[in-house]
Amino acid sequence: MPEVEPTIEPTLEPTLEPSLEPPAVPSLEPTLEPVVVAPPAEPSASDPLSLEPSLEPTDPGVTGGKGEESVDDILKQLNAIKLDDESGTKLGDPDKVVNLMEEGNAIVHRDPAGALAKYREALKYADGEGDPDVFFNMGIAHKARGETDRAIAAYEKAIQLAPEYSEAHNNLGNLLKDQKRFAEAIQAYQRYVTRHPAGPDWAAAQQAILDTEFLIGQNHRQEGLHREAREAWQEFLEKYPLDPRSQELMVTIGELCLSPMGLSLVT
Repeated sequence: MPEVEPTIEPTLEPTLEPSLEPPAVPSLEPTLEPVVVAPPAEPSASDPLSLEPSLEPTDPGVTGGKGEESVDDILKQLNAIKLDDESGTKLGDPDKVVNLMEEGNAIVHRDPAGALAKYREALKYADGEGDPDVFFNMGIAHKARGETDRAIAAYEKAIQLAPEYSEAHNNLGNLLKDQKRFAEAIQAYQRYVTRHPAGPDWAAAQQAILDTEFLIGQNHRQEGLHREAREAWQEFLEKYPLDPRSQELMVTIGELCLSPMGLSLVT
């Protein structure tokens, strides 16, 4: 009887043979698909940190139909804007003032009347009570027209608006001296000397004080007031003994004393 070969049943145990398939690892190849980024959240209308302007009307009293401002509403708001500050002082247009003043300065020497017209127009655009530079230039124009009183008033107004206006003090002193208002002229020069000890015109203003004090005696002599002339010049010599006019002035004082009028005053 032939031998029966035993059959080998297939095993169900897992094989230990290495797999030739690549492992399932994530791909590092760049994707060509667009990346979809979630849009940022819309800022809330109540978010205090939101910088987006609101398109909603904030004041229903100034809006037109359907929440939009009408042209009439906008015009009302513009007309309500005041060209005054909180104190009620008029606010001007500095650029307009400068332009008009430059136009006046360009013609002040050949056409002072035309320059004055420019300066007066400039004052319409000046802040508050006016611009001191405009009034200063008006003083120059009035002086060029021979209108000394108006020139003095213009300089005084410039000083009122700007008390440290050195040139205005000097020009005012010169005009007052020309009008023989010597005491007022000296005060104008002294204000400059006191307030601007290092000013560029200090020496000129100091000399103007000396000259004006000298003129006081000279004016008295021209008017025949010999005693007043002698007293004024004697006071001048006491204050300024080194003045170059001192020697000549002593001779003049002696002549006044020897004159018939002077002798009667001395005795």
